[in-house]
Order: sequence, then structure tokens, then C-alpha cells
Amino acid sequence: QLDFLNEINNLIQIIMEKIYENVSYEELLNDYCEYYIKSFGQIEFQKIAEKIQSSEKINNFLKETNRLKVKPSSTDFLAVIHSVLYFTFAKPEKISIAGIILLSRWNKFIAIPNGLSENYHLNNTFFNIINKSNSFKFHLSSGENFFEKFLSQTKNKYEVKNNTFNPPNVFSEIVYDAVIAHIIEERKLTKVGIFNCYVFYSTYVSLYTSFVNIVNADNVDLYLAEGIDSLFDFLKLEVEDFNGFFDYDSIFERENIGGYVEDISRFYTDKIHQILLNKSSFFTNNVDRDFILSFNSKESGTELDYFDGVLEDINKHYKLINTNFSIIDAKYDSVLPIVRDLKLDKWNENTYFNIDNIDCFFEKLIIPPFKKSRCYICGNFELRELLKLKPYSSDGIFPMCDSCDNKNKDSYDYL
Repeated sequence: QLDFLNEINNLIQIIMEKIYENVSYEELLNDYCEYYIKSFGQIEFQKIAEKIQSSEKINNFLKETNRLKVKPSSTDFLAVIHSVLYFTFAKPEKISIAGIILLSRWNKFIAIPNGLSENYHLNNTFFNIINKSNSFKFHLSSGENFFEKFLSQTKNKYEVKNNTFNPPNVFSEIVYDAVIAHIIEERKLTKVGIFNCYVFYSTYVSLYTSFVNIVNADNVDLYLAEGIDSLFDFLKLEVEDFNGFFDYDSIFERENIGGYVEDISRFYTDKIHQILLNKSSFFTNNVDRDFILSFNSKESGTELDYFDGVLEDINKHYKLINTNFSIIDAKYDSVLPIVRDLKLDKWNENTYFNIDNIDCFFEKLIIPPFKKSRCYICGNFELRELLKLKPYSSDGIFPMCDSCDNKNKDSYDYL
């Protein structure tokens, strides 16, 4: 029985992680009510609804929550249900639907008028009521019970409904896995935040490739750009969702996102450099504040409140990013068996970021992620592995092709 309960709890957790932010509470409510009516009949359901509506104890409970302007927990809802004589010896199935109906009444008459209605809280409370009701039930060693059937149906329905983004290639799949892990941990991401999160981990894969497999860096960037293009379309984003930085001359197929991705990717490159060096100053200054908020874009006026909440658990965020980097590193070598199918050159084995060379790598990064690989002098496109990083007059250090390199050897020193 204990193993069975653990299995149910795990199933509930999987469902909650996947649909807290993606499914409306009203949809879950309708599903459960229809499921209960199908199992026990319309008359039984109607009796329970009428008892919830007429009970003095329940009405007093609702009045008190209205006075205090608080969000009751699943325990609070179930406690008041158990206090009503009609439900004292009721089966767990009846207790659960009574709790769900009470939650619905609280949302309609108390939460919405007082601005307390929040989809995440409602879904969370919904599943906790089911979970706690299920714990009251004696479970047979075999066969599905009422709660297990509903949870299985819900899981199947919403997994199919929500997991409709299909990464177009193996590199974008590696990135998307990291993004999903981040979303599960950080459930407050908006569409722009999810897109930025995807660009962040794509930037990491691009840098990783330039570090360990520069011969494949240009082609891998094209695969990553394909994934970014696809996610942009999947999220139904528009240019107006961002603040400028859009252009046409980029490696991206999706019109007008190249400039934005290049710009924010340069910002992320600096952050990744800091993370890899594990600097203690990370997450302490305004730039780091902008970094966190780029994943959690909120409407004006709410950013500061949300950021203060993030700061309460900085170690968790830092650990999450590093964990995702480690997962990407491990999955990166899984590409080895299919490099020919991807039209990539020979792949280095046992690849990983070498901490001793990180500073040198970032200082002499020839082409930043998602930037067209071209010579600064003649403007011709060239594989980045063939470009050399050379000083050019007093303007700085720029990528240069062999032809321009030979023509200008007397004007600078080799690096």
C-alpha cells in the first residue's frame, strides 16, 4: 500500500509540474466534475453541491476567508468539509468532489472579487485536495482506483496538449531539455522569459562547441538558430514583444530576430564566463539582476517584487544553471554516433570545458555565438576556424581571413 501511494504521489507531481502554468483551473474543474458524474451519477453530484451551498459551517468559513482576504490551503478546505456532519463518514471520492466544489465557490465568490484568484494556486490546491483525499482511501494491491484513473487520464490528455513543441534537431533538443528543467523549477516564466532562457542555453552550447569543436562551430550555430526560429514561432512571439535589436542580416531563417538574439547572446556570454569561473560576485550587481529578470520578464511594476523573491534563494538558481550545464555537457557527446547524418566533421571525444583555459578562450573568442563568420577587413564569409584574431590599427582586435592577413602582416603583431 505504501508503494502504491508513493506511485500516486509521483504521478500527481508529474502532472502538476507539466500543467500548473499551461492549463486553466476551469478546465481541470470541468474535467473532474464530469468524471465524478460519470462514475457516481448526476443526482449524487447535485446532492453534494447543494449541501456545500446550504451548510452554515461552510458559509461561515467563506465569510471568514473574505474578511481576512487569505488564500486557504487544501488542508483548510478539507477540514471544513470534514466538520460538516453530512461528510463525516463519507467516502474519499465524495470528500474530494466536495472539496473541489468548495474551492470553486471560494474562487467565484471570494477570490475573484478580491483579486486573489491565481491559476497556479488554484491548480496546486486542486491536486492537493485529490492527493489528500486519496490518502484517506484503503488501496487494494492491484487494479486502478477512482483517483488513479482520473490522474492517468489527466496526465495523458495534457501531456499531448502541452508538449507540442518539437525541437527540429539534436542540438535544439539538448537545449530544450535544459529549458524544460528550468521551467519546472521556475514556474513564473513568461513567453519572452522562456524564449530568453532558450537563447541562454543555446549560447552555452554555441560557446561549448567553439571551445571543444571549433571545426563544427558554424554548422552547430545554424542548428541552434533553427531551434530558436522554431521556438519563436511556436510561442507566437512578435517583434513588438521585444525592445528593438531586430534586423534582417543574420543566420536566422525567422525574419527579424537575429539582431535581438545576437545582442542578448553577447550579454549571456559574459554571464556564462562568470558562471564557469564560479565567481563569488555572481548574482550581486545590477547586471546580474538584469540577467535573472531576463528569464522572468514581468509586466511593468512587478519586476522588483519578483526579483526580491528570487534573491531569497540565489543558491538554488545558481545550482540549477550549473546542473543544466552539466546535463548539456553529458548529452553533447551523445551526438557522436550521428555526426555524419548532421553533415559535421570529425567529432572530438570526451569533450568538456577546461577551467584552466576558460579565461583565454573568452578573451580570444573569434566569432561570438550566432554572429555571421566573416572577415572584418574584406567582409567575406569564412569558416571561423580559418579566421585569425588580429589587431587592426588602433580600433581593436578583429577576425581576419588569410588573404587579408597576408596583405596586412606589416601593420600589426601576431597574437
